[in-house]
Amino acid sequence: MRREISRRRNAFAGTRREGVRLRFVARLGGQGTKAARGPCALAESFERIHRSNLVGMGILPLQFVQEESAETNGLTGEEVFDILGLTDVLENFCAGQDGQSPCTKSDGTMIEFHATVRIDTPQEVLYYQHGGILQYVLRQLIGKRKH
Repeated sequence: MRREISRRRNAFAGTRREGVRLRFVARLGGQGTKAARGPCALAESFERIHRSNLVGMGILPLQFVQEESAETNGLTGEEVFDILGLTDVLENFCAGQDGQSPCTKSDGTMIEFHATVRIDTPQEVLYYQHGGILQYVLRQLIGKRKH
């Protein structure tokens, strides 16, 4: 897991150079459906293209609500999150919905905060549910062959 975190942090290093405060914080805990598992990126804000690219890679973009940050919540990047209500957010799509985010720190302590799910279009919901745009397109192609 540590190698995976380092690789993802390196992938986001370019956004830091551009002045975007983005941090790969944790992986989702995986309670619930398949759509609720996998990596997430938690940031104070996103440039549109960076947010869209994350969704295209199957990474859930989460944005801190006003006045909150990784620092104010004491997050280090080693936490595991459960985004409560994520399935409902995806099934009943409405851009900019907040989710309650309990997380477990590496020392076992629990904290909770709210974050906005930054999947902003119905098409992005489909990409995310399939694990990214590549998986979505491949499944579409396979589906056409069966008909």
